[in-house]
Amino acid sequence: MRLVLLILIALVGCQPSTGPAPTPPQSEATPTDESALEPERLMTWAGDYLYEEAEDRFTFLYALHLDPSADGFDGTLDVDGWQTHKRLSVRGASDGDRLAVIATGTRPDHTGETPAVGDTLFVLESVSGEGAPDVVTRWRSLEPSLPDTPRLGVAFDRLGAPADWAMTPRGAGNLVIGMTLDQARAAGAELSARGVAQGDCAYARPLGGPKDLGVMLIGDRVARIEAWSDSEVRTDTGIGIGSTEAEVRRAYPDLTAEPHVYTDGQYLNVDLGDERQLVFETDEAGVVSSFRVGSLPEVGWVEGCS
Repeated sequence: MRLVLLILIALVGCQPSTGPAPTPPQSEATPTDESALEPERLMTWAGDYLYEEAEDRFTFLYALHLDPSADGFDGTLDVDGWQTHKRLSVRGASDGDRLAVIATGTRPDHTGETPAVGDTLFVLESVSGEGAPDVVTRWRSLEPSLPDTPRLGVAFDRLGAPADWAMTPRGAGNLVIGMTLDQARAAGAELSARGVAQGDCAYARPLGGPKDLGVMLIGDRVARIEAWSDSEVRTDTGIGIGSTEAEVRRAYPDLTAEPHVYTDGQYLNVDLGDERQLVFETDEAGVVSSFRVGSLPEVGWVEGCS
């Protein structure tokens, strides 16, 4: 009798359950959770990105730089604008089509609100599915500076390779000194929104162009193109930021020099003919700190549009 009872109990225990199936444990990381993003698979995310947020008199510039690292990407994020001077260290994690930009700390000269270490500031998502360039931005803990900026939309623009924007007597890239905005657009050189204007003078930047390259506009005409201190653009003779005065003189033996207005450096002026000049500014050590090409008189304005 005891044997029969044990057999019945065993048979009942082996019957399939008629209740709901147990829910399998869920992963803490979901595809939409930035913590789930794996170290980079596509090297195409490395590089420089720029976003210009402009409205009326206010312009905010976001500059993102990413280098490949052992576990993803390491980089920096700078945000500059009215009462804004953020200098953040960041890391990037990607699952291929998305890149999460995550705060890791601050850098010297940072001011303003500081995100917590580990916060996902924003996510770049590939539109084409090939990594970057065509990306949209999904803002996370970093709030856009202007209240009407959409939380998801086109923002950061991947910058082009400096080698494709060598400065020549004509201009840089597809931009030619003297062309109009319509002509620039037709040539494939789309420019960003104009910054704050001083009269009919304003600055823009070439979308898809390299970092720290500015375009001075007089009305709708390209008057000068200039490479600033962090630019990697060089001239077609190989001169760029960090070149010495001796190197400039070897490349342009007919240049003329005049004292710098604000430093102990010089302006090294190269006459290109046709009312154009190439101007190199050097510091007190005789090293190139910026340079520009443009038409006269605009290329000679020491304070730009100011």
